[in-house]
Amino acid sequence: KDSSILLILVFTIIIDVMGFGLVLPLFPTLFLNSNATMLPLHSSEFVRFLYYAMAFSVWPIGAFFGTPFLGNVSDKYGRRKILALCLFMEGFSYVLCALAVLESMFIIFILARILQGFFGGSYDIAQAATADISTHENKARNRQDVS
Repeated sequence: KDSSILLILVFTIIIDVMGFGLVLPLFPTLFLNSNATMLPLHSSEFVRFLYYAMAFSVWPIGAFFGTPFLGNVSDKYGRRKILALCLFMEGFSYVLCALAVLESMFIIFILARILQGFFGGSYDIAQAATADISTHENKARNRQDVS
């Protein structure tokens, strides 16, 4: 049972890490391409790079605020419930992000990226849950498996 829970926690961490990096190869096409649909027509190079930087930086900002908040909430209400909520909200924010790209709505895209970062803060909750299920004998091995 502990190995299946550990596998789910590792999967959660993989999703959190992918949330930041998976979309990065798309950013140049979305913002730096002269035909980028996320930007107003005839945007200057400065505006393109400004939007690019905003899209890049909001995920870590969301994680900065989400990680301690979600950690406190998970201590109060339980790690399992908060991890489930975080995974659901990450999935929702991915869908929202895709819709924003399809409809060329930059503000919605930025809000979706902030949500991804905020709920991507579940990385630390998954590590804490790993420590919770680990016995003294396998704590070091499990810590290495999850990190």
